[in-house]
Amino acid sequence: MREVHDLGRVAELNQDESVAQETRRVLAEFFTSSVPRRSWEPLRDLPTAEMHELAPRLSEDTIHLLEGFMGIEAYVGDYVSEGLEALRGAPDRRRLMLQWGAEEGRHEAALQQVLLHCGARTQQQLDDYAAQLADRRWTAAQHNGMDSAFGALVYATFQERATYTNYVELRRRVRSEYGLPDHATPVEAERGCERGVSEALQRIALDEVAHHAVFLKLLRIHLAHFPELTLAKIAEVLEGFAMPALRLIPSRRHFVASVLRTQLYGEAKHEVRVVTPTLKQLGIAEAPTPDA
Repeated sequence: MREVHDLGRVAELNQDESVAQETRRVLAEFFTSSVPRRSWEPLRDLPTAEMHELAPRLSEDTIHLLEGFMGIEAYVGDYVSEGLEALRGAPDRRRLMLQWGAEEGRHEAALQQVLLHCGARTQQQLDDYAAQLADRRWTAAQHNGMDSAFGALVYATFQERATYTNYVELRRRVRSEYGLPDHATPVEAERGCERGVSEALQRIALDEVAHHAVFLKLLRIHLAHFPELTLAKIAEVLEGFAMPALRLIPSRRHFVASVLRTQLYGEAKHEVRVVTPTLKQLGIAEAPTPDA
């Protein structure tokens, strides 16, 4: 079997014309259908007055979770920078990376609006937090298997599913603290907007699952054409899988403690909500082993 790294070179250089053609079709669908359907702007489309009104109902753990995810989202510039460098010579994939970065960037902005309008953080505190984030840099070398653009694709497929799961769980927690059911109420459905922070988390979650979907389609293409190498890379990425930039955020201690206390995420949820459904969508019965 060829080395796992070979697949990154084959895929990124588009040496297989069928892979290149299928990739272009997937990306064309993403840009013409998925992107327009999810157009929103944090400074315009969020119910900030309700965030302020309902803020006393949010627990300290919820605030720490919101701040932690904001910190992780803040490193989108580093994620994009490394991705663009790895994708030199692949204009279609570079355009996807730029679009992905623009959409992920609005997640940080949305969470800033949440913390600000809930009165949980002042603008000065948010600025100070951002300054601390800027002192640290994320690199792909911090994660298993991300030694090529293809490895980054495999990682992103599982990571976007994990992030979607986190936001779904956090939205459910916020709605519970608001005294609302998990699903949008008839009043929310009629007006087309959920209450307060729930609306921000719903919009972010929809972006994340859309990103998971497009990365999943691209991964399926590689799995169909390079099955052994793709399975080996999946095994490599899943071994020691971790959230991006978690070690870099200033509020890491409070964030991790809140994740543990609230059981927002953990190994069991990672396996059941992220790994297993993603493998099933790929047509894989179980996670491949690192020496597959």
